[in-house]
Amino acid sequence: MNFKAEHTVSRILKFAFLGVILSLVLLWFIGGGVQKIIEKARTFQFGSLSGGIVPSGSFADFRLPWQFEAPTLDIQGVSGGVSGDGSYDTSGLPPGSGIPSPYAGDVSIREAAARAQSATGQYIELQSRSGETINISGWSVEGLSGARAYIPEGTSLFVMGRVNTVGAIALVPGGSAIVSTGASPVGVSFQENKCTGYLGTLQPFVPALESACPSPTTAIPRTAENEMRLGASCFQYLSQLAPCTFPQNPPATLSPACRSEIQTKLSYNGCVNQNRNSSGFASGSWRVYLARGNPLWNVEHDIIRLLDGEGKVVNVLHY
Repeated sequence: MNFKAEHTVSRILKFAFLGVILSLVLLWFIGGGVQKIIEKARTFQFGSLSGGIVPSGSFADFRLPWQFEAPTLDIQGVSGGVSGDGSYDTSGLPPGSGIPSPYAGDVSIREAAARAQSATGQYIELQSRSGETINISGWSVEGLSGARAYIPEGTSLFVMGRVNTVGAIALVPGGSAIVSTGASPVGVSFQENKCTGYLGTLQPFVPALESACPSPTTAIPRTAENEMRLGASCFQYLSQLAPCTFPQNPPATLSPACRSEIQTKLSYNGCVNQNRNSSGFASGSWRVYLARGNPLWNVEHDIIRLLDGEGKVVNVLHY
């Protein structure tokens, strides 16, 4: 092919390309292309994102006539129970709470007296919802202020007048723990039992301990032998006493043996000695003390997170 022929072919191709472009532009104008650009520009609003200026509308919505529309993908979050890879159900935790714990949802938080304005009167309640025993010593509670308090160890059998051995605070299935901000009236966190009502007669507890001790006539039964040894008036006096009553000054009209029996049996330690090996002695409830001098939770509004030993979120309380 000579130079003249090549030049002719090149000119034909150029004119064909220009013809295609002009046809597309003409079609665009006929379809209102310019007006669409103006209308789109009017819809852009600018806002701030991390200190920069960005349009609140998206340029991805604007397309030239020859651009195709990309499909929209709807990505749903995955929720549910335990899966094959060991994940767990976290659907009960609010979004943004933090990294969920393997115990997420197994222990709930109740507001109780979180709004109290004194450390001694302020407490929340934890309730086990698990089918297994859970050790919560080393877990922590944290509020909006950033203050974080750790759940201590406690004694499963408190005894007055001695240094008590402490260990893990374990919530049995359905068990609970009243977590008080202040210090313990008896110097240690403890598990309640059928005798702890006696402790409430010696010092104030918030909330009050349940008065569900064995009755005085159960502690000192009226048998023929006991009536002969203690006297009939002893049992008349015992029948008038309420459970968990520790009479420090029994009437002088009672026999010395009766007065001695009352001092021995109708007390916290005396009740423990009599009942510690009986069925149902230990309760599923704990009294836990964080030993803080000032309130931890805000009176008006707070978000309290219960964290496990690794700082992962077990549950969240909003009020």
